[in-house]
This record gives sequence, structure tokens and C-alpha cells, in this order.
Amino acid sequence: MIYKKIYSFTLAITGVLVFFVLPWMNELISPFIPSLAISFIEFFSAYGFFRLFTNFMLKTIDRSSVLKRMFFSSSYFEGMWVGYYVVPVDKKHVIFFKKIEQSVEKINLVVHAYHVNDGSFRGKWKNNGGIFIDHEEMELSYLYDFSAVNSFDTGKSNPNSSGTFVANYFRQGLFKSPHRLVGIASNFVTQDKFQVEMKKVYNVKEDDIEQLKKAAREFYISQVGANENGGVLD
Repeated sequence: MIYKKIYSFTLAITGVLVFFVLPWMNELISPFIPSLAISFIEFFSAYGFFRLFTNFMLKTIDRSSVLKRMFFSSSYFEGMWVGYYVVPVDKKHVIFFKKIEQSVEKINLVVHAYHVNDGSFRGKWKNNGGIFIDHEEMELSYLYDFSAVNSFDTGKSNPNSSGTFVANYFRQGLFKSPHRLVGIASNFVTQDKFQVEMKKVYNVKEDDIEQLKKAAREFYISQVGANENGGVLD
């Protein structure tokens, strides 16, 4: 979808070149060059401009969050996300923050997870391979590798595991970017499946870990609740 938008935009600019700039150049060089040669020059000039401008747009979009938001539109995921899940093996409630980096070619993510009650670090995971987006079903999916700080996440002594994550994403309008994900994570080692919910946050810096944990905890409480003593249900 992103390529269609870029090509459409580039074709529109190339059209301006063909209908307005090249005729002016034609008038300048026509007294000195045969008409057949001019036709070849016009064709290769337009084609060369299209290729160069397309490559320029691809590189520029990857460097600009404004252009990314404009061209990706309803499939723009880049940014910071916070969420929570409950681990089936040990019934621990976990919050996390996720950083998604999106380019024209690919999407990558890294997630840091923490226990809700004491804020201790539980582990992190990242995508293993490509992240796939189904625009018709509004679905996002990927394989992940998880590195835990203990054996609870696998039920074995090996602290590493992998699995799949499939989620539906939600938007607040037809052309708005996704702001929420709800999906199921499946662990290949334990065969466990558990629900994961998350939302996008906009006013927290990606290197401010404490604020990200706070945002994740607040989202967790808004969805799950807290007990009478102010502690989080666990």
C-alpha cells in the first residue's frame, strides 16, 4: 500500500515535468536537435526523473516521522506502546512498553516487560523476521523471541522461548493511524496462549523508562482495576 502511494505521488510530479517542463525544453533545443532525438531525450528524461525521485522519496520518508505518518496513514504503527498480559505458567501480571520502528521496507519492535506489583524486570522480546499487516482484516502478526530473567516463561531451565503474536488493531477513524492492539500470544515451548492488550502513547520519551512503566501501569489499572488498599490485583 505504501508503495502505491509513493508511486502515485511520483507519477503526479513526473506528469508535471512531462506537460510543463519538457515542452519548454523542447522549444529551446528543437533548432539544434532532430525531432526524433528530442523524443528519445524527453522519454529518458521523464523515466530517469521518475526513478530518481522515487528513490529520493523512499529515503526521505524513512528519515521523516511527518512523511511516514502522511504516507503510511492508517497503517502507521511507529512509536511507543504500553500494555499488559497475564502469564499462564505462574499467573503473574505483567506490564510492558514496546518500541516500534517502521520504514518503507520493514517493521521492527522491541518489548521490555516488568512485573506489575514490584516493577522488577521480567524479560524482553523482539520480532523474529517480518511483521505482517492485513489491511482488510485489520490484523498484525509476527514471530517473536523472548529472553526471560527466570524459567517461569518456559516452564524449563532454558530462559529463552519463542512464539507467535496475532492481534487486531483499532483506529479512531478511517484514515487515522492505529492506537490500540488486542491479540493472542502463543508460546511454542509451553503451548500456552494468553491475551495481550496495548495502546499507543504519544507524550512519553522512548528513553524515559520510569514514565513508560508508569504509563503501562496506569493503562493496566484502567483495564483490570486495583484493590481497596491501592495495590494492583495480582
